[in-house]
Amino acid sequence: MSGETNNKNDVVICRQAGKAMVVSFSTKLIYDVNTVEAVEAKIRSLLDDGPENMVINFSGVDFMVTRVINVLLVTLKRIRTQGGEVYLAGMNANIRRVFDIMRLDVVFKIFETEEEALAALEKHS
Repeated sequence: MSGETNNKNDVVICRQAGKAMVVSFSTKLIYDVNTVEAVEAKIRSLLDDGPENMVINFSGVDFMVTRVINVLLVTLKRIRTQGGEVYLAGMNANIRRVFDIMRLDVVFKIFETEEEALAALEKHS
């Protein structure tokens, strides 16, 4: 994945950090069809490259539609099938509350910061 490039117009920004692909977002709002489809397409292309682990950092995201949760569940299933892990980080209180209400805090490992998630992945490996 070393050849990954990010365009200044990309909604999804990714970089390799140790054994994890770190995914973050360049927008505060992930709600319209075009943005959600861009997120889906980028993550799907990342999955095709078979990252070992993924940390998805939501810091800076104020709102997202629940369709993004489906993308996260598909990502989790694919990576766990390959023996990896997906950790989530940096959620604001409103997004975190949705994950708690939907009991997704049981499905995903959720961390306050990207750094905590990466450190936990290093211990997990």
